[in-house]
Amino acid sequence: MTPYWIFFISFAALTLFASPYSLSSKKNLEYREIFYLDLFKAACVIILVIFIGFRFEVGGDWINYKDIYFGLVNQELSDSIQISTDPFFGFINWIAGQFYLWDSSAYGSLRWNMNQDFHGYILVNIITAILFSIGLIKFCFDLPRPMLAIVVATPYLITVVSMGYVRQAASLGLIMYGFSYLKDNNLRNFVLLSLLAALIHKASLIMLPMAIFISTKNRLLILFAIGFLSIISGIILLESYIERVYQHYINEGLSSSGAIFRLGMLVPPSLIYLYYQSKFDLNDSLIKLWRLFSIASIVLFLMLFFTNFSTFIDRIALFFLPLQMVVFSYLPNFFTKKMTGLIILSIVAYSALVLFVWLNFADNAWAWVPYENILFLEQSEISYKVRDR
Repeated sequence: MTPYWIFFISFAALTLFASPYSLSSKKNLEYREIFYLDLFKAACVIILVIFIGFRFEVGGDWINYKDIYFGLVNQELSDSIQISTDPFFGFINWIAGQFYLWDSSAYGSLRWNMNQDFHGYILVNIITAILFSIGLIKFCFDLPRPMLAIVVATPYLITVVSMGYVRQAASLGLIMYGFSYLKDNNLRNFVLLSLLAALIHKASLIMLPMAIFISTKNRLLILFAIGFLSIISGIILLESYIERVYQHYINEGLSSSGAIFRLGMLVPPSLIYLYYQSKFDLNDSLIKLWRLFSIASIVLFLMLFFTNFSTFIDRIALFFLPLQMVVFSYLPNFFTKKMTGLIILSIVAYSALVLFVWLNFADNAWAWVPYENILFLEQSEISYKVRDR
């Protein structure tokens, strides 16, 4: 568990020393300050990519995604895209395989390609980690307290989602990057990134009706857009996904362990946002978006008690997790200066508690503990672990 706590405490310490800044103050930074800020952002991305992308046998679906990779790596590009239910994810797997086949010696220094059991699979994790990390850091640095936002993201979004739900994490990274375009009222680029995210994980399509909802006040158009996109997109793009969800989640009545706990974490920030929404320094599009996220999170939480679709609801709710970072990053602003430090400490303590509970009591925490990284393992250790499995 130590690596998780080192990561968490490092950003928590930065949170306590960092000063908040507004979006307007960022625009007034001098060139040198912008350069150092961009350098720091890049360092954060690199740290995240190493922590997430270079992990070894960490995450509940490690073996499943490894099997997907080996099912696609020897296919032609067109076949890899067609075989995969998520075309862009199929492309990522194919690209990773081609780099391995092209020149395996190029990766010898990084050790994973020296082992014939893994070939270029680790590269899939690195690519998806890059997509997630760039989006996350871009999103966090558009908030008043970026370090606090990263701390809030660490217990679940970074630790669990990025290492366990690889496709969802990559698509969520693209969506979070797209939020920066909404900040500039650029709806087109947000929609384009959401469409690209849907090619990695189809559930990302839920962002499209939301985009239309926040861009118009015409209720008839809103209803038409939601109905049209939900039905047509579902028929054309989600056919196989809906079938899989129906067979595995609905027919069998499966429930996602801990769904109430995870969705429950979204309820407090949702209620806080709905209460303080007029105080958030956001444009109209983002105010509407986070209001929609808040309402949807509460509705999904209540649905857990009245339906048997907890796994499906749980997967959809993953895309609402950025709401936590927004709310807790702004929350200290709504109190007096004397209370600000206490509020920040409380948020850090709450995040630490969530991380502690998950690592020690989650049903599938065994897949994350102990944490191991390919950069710090000898080749003999890797070979032994692969044979042992």
